Amino acid sequence: MKHIIIAILCLQYIYLSAQDSTSTLFNFSLQELAELQVTIASKKEEKWLHTASAVFVMTREEILLTGAINIPDVLRYIPGYQVAGIDANKWAISTRGFIGRFSNKLLVLIDGRTVYTPLFSGVFWSMQDIIMEDIDRIEVIRGPGGTLWGANAVNGIINIVTKHGRDTQGGFISGHTGTEEKAGGVLRYGKNFSENSYIRGYVKYFQHDNAIHPDGHRAGDGWEILHGGLRADLDKIRSNPITLQADVYAGRIGHAMNVVRLNPPGMDAFDYRGNILGWHLLLRSQTIFKNASVLTVQSYFDYFDRDEYIVRGRLATFDLDVDYLFDWGAHQQILCGLGYRTVHHDYDNSYIMSVSQNAFNQGQISAFIQDDIQIAKNRLRLTIGSKFENHYYTGFEFLPNIRISYTPVNNHCLWSAVSRAVRTPSLGEVEGKHIAYYDSSLFFSTPVIYGFEGNPDFRSEIMYAFETGYRYSPKSSFMLDIAAFYNAYNHLASAKLGSIEPDSSPDPEYIIFYTLSDNKIAGTVYGLEWLMDWRMNRHVRLQLSHTLSRAKMHTFGDGTSLYVDQVANIEGQIPDHFGFIRSIFNLTHTLNVNIGIRFMDDLPELGVDRYTDLDVNLIWQVNDRLKINLAANNLLKSSHLEFIPELYYTLHTLVQRSMYAGIMWTF
Repeated sequence: MKHIIIAILCLQYIYLSAQDSTSTLFNFSLQELAELQVTIASKKEEKWLHTASAVFVMTREEILLTGAINIPDVLRYIPGYQVAGIDANKWAISTRGFIGRFSNKLLVLIDGRTVYTPLFSGVFWSMQDIIMEDIDRIEVIRGPGGTLWGANAVNGIINIVTKHGRDTQGGFISGHTGTEEKAGGVLRYGKNFSENSYIRGYVKYFQHDNAIHPDGHRAGDGWEILHGGLRADLDKIRSNPITLQADVYAGRIGHAMNVVRLNPPGMDAFDYRGNILGWHLLLRSQTIFKNASVLTVQSYFDYFDRDEYIVRGRLATFDLDVDYLFDWGAHQQILCGLGYRTVHHDYDNSYIMSVSQNAFNQGQISAFIQDDIQIAKNRLRLTIGSKFENHYYTGFEFLPNIRISYTPVNNHCLWSAVSRAVRTPSLGEVEGKHIAYYDSSLFFSTPVIYGFEGNPDFRSEIMYAFETGYRYSPKSSFMLDIAAFYNAYNHLASAKLGSIEPDSSPDPEYIIFYTLSDNKIAGTVYGLEWLMDWRMNRHVRLQLSHTLSRAKMHTFGDGTSLYVDQVANIEGQIPDHFGFIRSIFNLTHTLNVNIGIRFMDDLPELGVDRYTDLDVNLIWQVNDRLKINLAANNLLKSSHLEFIPELYYTLHTLVQRSMYAGIMWTF
């Protein structure tokens, strides 16, 4: 199969090289990428080529060319990002190690609004439902960004940026159906209601089928969501643009469960469909003063209610950020800011999972300052700064970094950085209590149920990151991006022997054996990441990405066998190598084909074998208004295993071969 794929790519390249049409459906210019302004690394616009971070930007055209219907499948083609499907509506996503359903060292933002969940420290990806055509770009950082974005921006940051209102004027209707994506549709309309002021509204619905268990029978993990919203961009006063967003959603999400039963003790495997609903409001205002300084004020309120059987949680977040950017003399630019966030938790405890405070408020204040110094104009730049936070559980945290970029000649950039980042404790690690699984073996002639309980003394995980990189973009047809990293971790989460509790009867039917969260693992993760982007001619573009990584962990303290098992688990979840080959063909000026080959090394600790897979997406621009999309994913196998979650109650399913057809009409 691999040889056939390579032969097809070669034949298409030979054929397209002979064509002389100057009109193509997508006009790819890598020079535009080198000049692209990104904001995720410094909270201000700077050229991607000169950014002193491992930054990647996927543009709106590249996003659509993947043929993906959800964000996780788009991220499969982000260099250095490991994406694995757990079931039909859950994913494990991370970069530079520590992957899991709740990858707690990855910060995810949508238009600057964090969607990181403090209950488990992670992201509910099924709730991040965005119209693909409305995404302007996805900016990512591989590596820490705590100086600007705060705690939990440890191994990486993803910021999904949606389009400005002026870019979505008029009407848009789309619909799709397929083998796994059973049904979906979008209705959106945008209007210019006054000079330089724009508004759009939309409604989106989709339904995803159930996946299959490893034994071949259908799981109950299908899902459906109805989503709607408005966005207004008020640019009439150019010195004070304002953006207002409002979104609301509701749906049902299936879960393949495996939970402990107490009477009689044992395990129950069953399917459960829970309700989700939520909404958010975001307001962002920017004031540009006569001296070119910029004051940005952003606030948002986010609420969601999610039912997963073992716990039903309601979370309300209010966040306020004030940033001020100004010049200090001729060669320095300073960015500083203040932040305040309050989170209201409200959980319905169950016998499986509970928290000691099932309803309470968490408050957090922060401040940061960063100085950008031009040592040699357009050649040598130094950036130094730190963020300071007061966290609810751990108190004061500081997150400094120093970065330097050197451009010896045009189109070359060398950069290096040293940073400190922290991952603050989740609610579950401090106050949670969770019954995990049942063991029928005897312990003092009584069956044992194993559980986990939080520790009020749990500390923040700490990372010191050392990075260096090189970018080369000699002309509009070629780009090379290389980054090396060495991350040293301390006080990583672990578990030790905790309390033993019999049930309340005089002759107990079981004993609950708890492990207690603590911080007794340290170690290093290091690796090399590279991306080559080559526009062979006006018809063919080729991307190659490869990541090599290694992990070495150890315990400290009393060093029980539990720690040894956890060390092996961390090391075994980091693949030695993974990457992708992506080729984009403009067959004619109206027909485009995207072919992606993804490969992932084995995860021995999870029992996941290495795999290679193939995605194909065909886009036909019938006319100026009508577009047809045909996509096929995971073509090399009918199904395969990608990940086994760390939470025992979630049963994993297989990622299946899928196909779908979509149609889009603008008016």
